[in-house]
Amino acid sequence: MTLSNQNIRFRIEQAVIYGFTLVVAFFWKDVIEEFIEVIVPPGEELFAKFITAILATILVIVMIYIILRTEKQADKMLKQIKKTQEE
Repeated sequence: MTLSNQNIRFRIEQAVIYGFTLVVAFFWKDVIEEFIEVIVPPGEELFAKFITAILATILVIVMIYIILRTEKQADKMLKQIKKTQEE
């Protein structure tokens, strides 16, 4: 398997984006934890964190589904455009 320069560049860009995303996720984690401590009555923090984790998981699953679906639609459109250009 040979890697082209474009493929290597794409992988490096992905790694940098993932790194920045991880940093932002840590900041949001701190904000959410502090928000829970302020809003939720003492003794119910674990339950609130559990609900927050479930909601975050559902949100991420929906976002991944939308991204994958959009990607498939974009691929279809590109194939149609290429087919039209070939005719």
